[in-house]
Amino acid sequence: TNPLRHIRTSCQWVANNAQHVTIQNGLISSFAKTIIHQSRANIVEWDASGWHFCSDVSVCGPLTAQYIFVLDALNFCFWPCDGFEYDNMAIALKDALVKDDSSFSA
Repeated sequence: TNPLRHIRTSCQWVANNAQHVTIQNGLISSFAKTIIHQSRANIVEWDASGWHFCSDVSVCGPLTAQYIFVLDALNFCFWPCDGFEYDNMAIALKDALVKDDSSFSA
């Protein structure tokens, strides 16, 4: 069994059953422009703990974007092990990208 299938299945279930959170498709473009502007300003306010990959934000952060997509997708899945918390996953994914920047390439 492909373990990524479980990730996709659980994320799809969350997206289909969400009642309090929605994606406003009409606002995605303006939000993306805001992110680009912030990354060009080298602002990384969300990494106060140093857990996250954000080394390339000065060049619009293509790896940071991949990191966030992977982290968020996994974060919405079930947690397979007791004691495995968000920070463990964030740091492990960061370490993978630091070691090999093609880690998340398809």
